[in-house]
Amino acid sequence: MTRSTSIAASVESYRSVRSTDEDWNIETLRELTDVLREALQLGSPPSAHLEILSEILKAFLFDEQSKSTAVGLDLIAMTYFDKTLDAILSQTTKNMAISEASSQEIFSRATSLQHKWQQRFKEEYFSIDYIRIKDIREGALRDVTLNVEDWKNDKIWLVARNEPVSHHQGDVGFEVGSWWLNIACAFRDGIVGGTGEKATKGPYNVTALPLLTGEEVEGPTLNMYEYTKRGTSKEMPFSILGNRGGPIRILRGHALKSKFAPKIGVRYDGLHVVKQYGHKLIDQNNNIYQCRLVLERATGQKPINDIILPLTPSQMDDWALYIRIVGEQIRARQGDVAYNEWREFLDAQRMAKEEYIQKKALEASFPRYKLITRKRIMS
Repeated sequence: MTRSTSIAASVESYRSVRSTDEDWNIETLRELTDVLREALQLGSPPSAHLEILSEILKAFLFDEQSKSTAVGLDLIAMTYFDKTLDAILSQTTKNMAISEASSQEIFSRATSLQHKWQQRFKEEYFSIDYIRIKDIREGALRDVTLNVEDWKNDKIWLVARNEPVSHHQGDVGFEVGSWWLNIACAFRDGIVGGTGEKATKGPYNVTALPLLTGEEVEGPTLNMYEYTKRGTSKEMPFSILGNRGGPIRILRGHALKSKFAPKIGVRYDGLHVVKQYGHKLIDQNNNIYQCRLVLERATGQKPINDIILPLTPSQMDDWALYIRIVGEQIRARQGDVAYNEWREFLDAQRMAKEEYIQKKALEASFPRYKLITRKRIMS
């Protein structure tokens, strides 16, 4: 097989089995654009991907010659090809580190295709995010409703309908690494039995514990984790006591102060065994407890390092749109003051997590020394 034939075959793999335009394979195209956008940010896209990209751009341009074959705006939106063109044009003008000939060809095709799409779709092209927002509302956020009045109580999403995605997944187990925008979406699909941070049993009697807040560090041995949390008695996972020694599903949320927590959303991290559990009252006047939980990850599962991979550009884009959906509703219903408070809350939450992870990494680097917070010298 010649090199050109091989590239052509690779391009065809991005088309679906159907023959009409729109019948490029959205999933594989989106994977390609993710790889390219990540590589373009680093300035070193793989030559093989660039060759395939060049041929896909050529195919798109060819399809533009006929209305019957030209790609639709939905496909552009769902594959994030508009953002890929932006990345190509931006990085190429910054002297992207690829060969001159291929750089000029890709730049020329990307420029021409972007111009044709902008001319054909006009203002719709520049408001393409609305297609992606609609897809998120009807897909990832299906059957959950926004309750912006309770955003301070972490009850901003309510489940309109709780239907497990399938009997097989509910009975045997969700795929490790499964991800949701929020805990309400996880509850809707049946992996947890509620939206709180307590151990619950789903529709098929499998115990799950979401670690959405609190702190977590590595345990004394490999695949062990130590989790601590402070809060009122109502916020403590006391119900986990009944599962000591038994397997439970562990989900981690992005607000959890842990290097193992997802950067965004809620992720299922597999089956764990409760090795130790304890709690104590640390503030009697305010009914504040502190709990400590030691978990051991069950063997025979996808390694944790294969789960906590960096997010793709399209995942980050989807999360930004999710935040936009929430923010627009808060601003519309409660005004700018509430919106600004919410944004400050998110920023403070993110910074607290980052600082905690950095602190623990520093402590691990200097095990003989204990970090001491310096007292301010009052003048």
